[in-house]
Amino acid sequence: MRTRYGNRVAIRLVDPQSPAGIWKVLRHRIRRFPAFLVDGAERIVGWEGDPDGAIARALARQGNV
Repeated sequence: MRTRYGNRVAIRLVDPQSPAGIWKVLRHRIRRFPAFLVDGAERIVGWEGDPDGAIARALARQGNV
C-alpha cells in the first residue's frame, strides 16, 4: 500500500483487544478479522475484500487520484 499510494494514505494498525481497538470494533460493528476501514466509512472484512479498490474510490472522492 505504501509503495502504491505513498503519502496519500495513512495506515494504522490497531489491536482489536486494546482499548482503542475495542472502541473501533463496537463503533464499526466489526465481528471478524482481519478488517480494514477505509476513510472511516467503508468496511472490508476478511481477505476476500478489495482494499485497493476501496482506497482508490476514497481517493477519487477526495480528488487525490
